[in-house]
Amino acid sequence: MIASATYDGGDIDEARCIAVDKSGNVYVVGTTYSGGIYDFSCDCLTIKYDPFLNIISSAVYSLGDLYINDVSGIAIDTSGDVYIAGTREMLGGHLAYFVLKYDFSLSTLLTATSYHSGSLKNSWCSGIALNNKGDVYVTGYVENSNYKN
Repeated sequence: MIASATYDGGDIDEARCIAVDKSGNVYVVGTTYSGGIYDFSCDCLTIKYDPFLNIISSAVYSLGDLYINDVSGIAIDTSGDVYIAGTREMLGGHLAYFVLKYDFSLSTLLTATSYHSGSLKNSWCSGIALNNKGDVYVTGYVENSNYKN
């Protein structure tokens, strides 16, 4: 092992995905749980490390009373902007895809969007990819749907 890093930000922290930008900075994204048993909260945590695994910056995306179920992917575009995809809770308890876009420093959330099938079914995200033109592709599945994903 050349280097390692740990993070302890709350009750339970789970690293889910990792990406490296063209400068060698490492991005780790996952979920962070806090609030204990009766006041439960789960948010999306993104940490940017330098090539030596020193923390440069971090960002937390919170849905308040709703929670992030899972983070499924991270991608970095040619300008260094960071894209994160996962599954979140919607009002009514149904699940939907979410996509976040941060600037290269993680200091500004540029976009936050969700997709739900429109029915009373759940939609799960399983990955994200970018092409060289900056188009964003998200994959996953919809529960009991006629959609082909």
